Amino acid sequence: MSEISKANDIETYVARKISRLEVGDPASKAELARLRRGAGKDVTDVPETWGVTLDGMPEGLSGHSTSDGYEPSAAEIAVHHALTLYAVHMQGSMSSVNSHGTSIGSATRMLIGRTSLDEGVRSRFKALISSADVTELSHHLRGIVQLLKSCGGISLDYPHLAKEIYLFSNPDWRGDVVFRWAEDFYPAPKTVSDKNNTEE
Repeated sequence: MSEISKANDIETYVARKISRLEVGDPASKAELARLRRGAGKDVTDVPETWGVTLDGMPEGLSGHSTSDGYEPSAAEIAVHHALTLYAVHMQGSMSSVNSHGTSIGSATRMLIGRTSLDEGVRSRFKALISSADVTELSHHLRGIVQLLKSCGGISLDYPHLAKEIYLFSNPDWRGDVVFRWAEDFYPAPKTVSDKNNTEE
């Protein structure tokens, strides 16, 4: 199975999980609370989240046991971070914070002008795209998600984020992922024709 096929399976898997979490019944609310407690932690340190993050993981994406214990796969780590961040974002929200097609670059861009700390937003984004590994990336993602939550009204495509976290973990794909985020964050300059159309 190719990396893109695996990444697409992860995206589909997380979309299904979020559909279940958005039911709003006592069971889904309890699952969200467990996921929030796992935010910022290693997947192996929060067994209470495994029933949500690992149950039904697509074949070929699971980790494996070693002499030192269990080694989670890149897929399991990506799913863990995406779902725990989603749970953090959802806390206190009356509507879904999952928005198809809104990348982390686009969502972070929407913060500009909505806080008094635009330079801080830009600095956080630069730190995000400069992350050396998934652990560092998840730290910066959490900070941005907390800003999105505090501003209200800015959602994020969490299934796609899971896919991108997975691809980011592979050095061969990392540059493509962060470049797409940068394209979404930094607006393209207007052309002469764009300016003329705006003035008309």
